[in-house]
Amino acid sequence: MTPELANGNYIITGMSGTGKTTLLRGLKNTGFNCFDEPARKILEYHSETDGPALPAKDPYAFVKEMLDQNVRDIQEASVLKKPAFFDRGIPDTVAYAIRFNVESAEFEKLAKQTRYNQHVFLMPPWKEIFKSDPFRQASFEQYIDFHKLIKQVYLTLDYTLIEVPLTSLQHRIKFVLAHIENNHG
Repeated sequence: MTPELANGNYIITGMSGTGKTTLLRGLKNTGFNCFDEPARKILEYHSETDGPALPAKDPYAFVKEMLDQNVRDIQEASVLKKPAFFDRGIPDTVAYAIRFNVESAEFEKLAKQTRYNQHVFLMPPWKEIFKSDPFRQASFEQYIDFHKLIKQVYLTLDYTLIEVPLTSLQHRIKFVLAHIENNHG
């Protein structure tokens, strides 16, 4: 069974290309524990090795590997003494399952059982910083639909979404840390 997360474990989510990774790096540089996005790691690994867990080859295997990585990250975070930030969380696997037409029941079940902090930081779409890359090939507009799906999943799971403003990295870091201090400090 997956351990229940302490209130000090936060998800940063949103569509691709919104600055999640950059924000996580900034938080890491200020001394916080941060966990990388599982989807990106899996895509990189399976693309390099011609592995089976790519959305085009086996969408279920891709989403399942994301879930497994999230569980490993949660287990690692459960022994840490200070807050941790996750680039996406188990609820995101539900959104990916829906996106890739994979039966989502097993992902939904674990997302309901495994809770992160109630407040989830949502990175809104930001066209000015969005860039395509080998693993981000859909258009900005196509990712908007996925963003809406992510929001719907988190709201359905009774999380409170805190939209991070479209501003500089330093202001985004200050926003996140001020929210944590004001609401949980």
